[in-house]
Amino acid sequence: MTVREVLSVLEDVAELRIGYGESCTPINPKDRIIAEAFGDYVVDRVYAMDRGSFEIDIAVRPIKEGEDRR
Repeated sequence: MTVREVLSVLEDVAELRIGYGESCTPINPKDRIIAEAFGDYVVDRVYAMDRGSFEIDIAVRPIKEGEDRR
């Protein structure tokens, strides 16, 4: 499942975090630019932190073009 697919089924999202490994960052769940930027990332897990509060952990670390992938 992708971040885009998860976002399409979550309801009443007041707080959203996207994470990888030991870190996560809060994002605005209504920000379409951020949703598009993360949309195709594969989801590892989704946590319900509280009512309306979710954390989406992506499966792989984002890699920039030209970055050493080892």
